Amino acid sequence: MQKYFVLVGLLFVLLSCQEEEEAKLYSKFELSSPELGVTKTIWLYLPGDYSQSGNTYPVIYFSDAQWLFEANPNYSQEMHVDEKLREMETNGFPGVIVVGIESDENTRHEDFSLYPSRDQLGGKGQAYLDFITQTLKPKIDAQYRTRPDRSNTAIMGASLGGLACFYALTEYPDVFGKAALFSAALHFNQDSVFRKAQRGEVRPDVKIYAVVGEGEKVNLVNFPEDNLKLFNILIAQQRSSANLQLKIDADGEHRIWYWERAFPDAMNFLF
Repeated sequence: MQKYFVLVGLLFVLLSCQEEEEAKLYSKFELSSPELGVTKTIWLYLPGDYSQSGNTYPVIYFSDAQWLFEANPNYSQEMHVDEKLREMETNGFPGVIVVGIESDENTRHEDFSLYPSRDQLGGKGQAYLDFITQTLKPKIDAQYRTRPDRSNTAIMGASLGGLACFYALTEYPDVFGKAALFSAALHFNQDSVFRKAQRGEVRPDVKIYAVVGEGEKVNLVNFPEDNLKLFNILIAQQRSSANLQLKIDADGEHRIWYWERAFPDAMNFLF
C-alpha cells in the first residue's frame, strides 16, 4: 500500500511538472489602452531559445488571443499556435515572438472594422490599430529583443480579425510588412476594402497570405468571392506573385480548426 501511494505521488509530481512546462510556452499581462479606453489582456509567446540565444526576432501581432494558445469556455477549439511554433522550431524554423491581443466578444465588430457596416454596426477600428501601433508595439519593442522594422512586423487575424489585418496594411503601411488573413470577413466593410485596394493603399512590397473555405457562404455573405476579388485587384497591380498567396480550400470552414491547420503554411509563406 505504501508503494502505491509513493507511485501515485510521483505521478502527480510528473503531471504537475508537465503542466508547468506547458504553461511556460506563453505568458499574459494587462495593458491599459488610452485609445480604446479599456485594459487589454495581452498574451505573449517567446521562442524556445529566447532566454539563451540573445537573438532578435520578428513579431506577429495576432488578434483574438483567447483562442490562439488555449481553449476557453466560449470555444471548443484552439489554434495551438504555441505548440505549432515549438514544433516548427525543432525542425529549424528560427522563431518569432507572438503578441496576442485578447478581444471582447461584445466589441469585436467595433474594434476590427474601420467603418460602420451597412447595418450601422462597428467602426472603431482606427482606435484598435492605434492601440497596437502607438501603445502595444512600443512596449514590446522596448522590453523584448524584437526586429522592429516593417519587414519583420506581421499582423494576423481570423474572420473580423482578418478585416482588421487588411486595414492595418492601409492605415499603418510603414509599420506592417506582412499579414495573414484567415477567412477574412471583408463583407463587413467591403466597399471600403475594395476601394482602398484599387487606390493602391496597400504597398506593393507587402506579403499577404489568405485562406478561406469554398463553403464559407452564409445568406448573402460570400467569403471566398470577397477574398478572391481583393486578390484579383492586387494581382492586377503587377505585384510580385511571391508576395501574394490566396488558398481556397474545398473543405475549409469558418472554424478554429481550419485556421489552426493553415497557420504553419502561413508562417512558411510569410517568414
